[in-house]
Amino acid sequence: FMRSGNFAVAYSHVFSASRLLDANLWWRGDLVNYYPSRNVFADQPTTLSQKRSLKNFGARVDASFSKGRHNLKTGATVQWTPLAESFATGLTGPGFNSPCVNQDGVPVPDPTLRSPGQCSATGDFPNSAFQPSLLQYDLSRGGKLYQFHGTATIKEQSAYVQDFITLGRFAINPGVRIDRYDGISHSVGAQPRVGLSYQLPAV
Repeated sequence: FMRSGNFAVAYSHVFSASRLLDANLWWRGDLVNYYPSRNVFADQPTTLSQKRSLKNFGARVDASFSKGRHNLKTGATVQWTPLAESFATGLTGPGFNSPCVNQDGVPVPDPTLRSPGQCSATGDFPNSAFQPSLLQYDLSRGGKLYQFHGTATIKEQSAYVQDFITLGRFAINPGVRIDRYDGISHSVGAQPRVGLSYQLPAV
């Protein structure tokens, strides 16, 4: 089951023939649910339920100025991305992590077997692939679901300034952008840039 929604609004204001302001606000949300069967033992060899949500909202502002040889543009963006995830899982098939195997090496699907020490009494053999740590999550052997819930919010900010300078047939486009990321990792980066172009005369 999945639900999504989004909302955005934009605003522009012309102060004069040489000054312009643009602003944007947005919000977006996604929610995903994965449901198990009503009887968890109908899901073999494991059962799983999951819920994930992602939201993203923020704002962006850009301003443009034009005067003489210069066409300057600057702006900034801030946004947040909250994340949340929950899931529960457990073993439902008694043969999936059985402590014993038969003479053909096939796991014995007997839910009363909980230790390789019980194998000789039933004429079976210890299972080398048996994981004792999974017993607590083996529902077929009286275990319980493994539960997980985690949240995090990723924050991002960026700002830039750039100019388009006309010098006859030449044009120079210098600028710099700075980004800050604060999420699972953390980083700040600057990206200087410059462009040069020349307009050929008409033939």
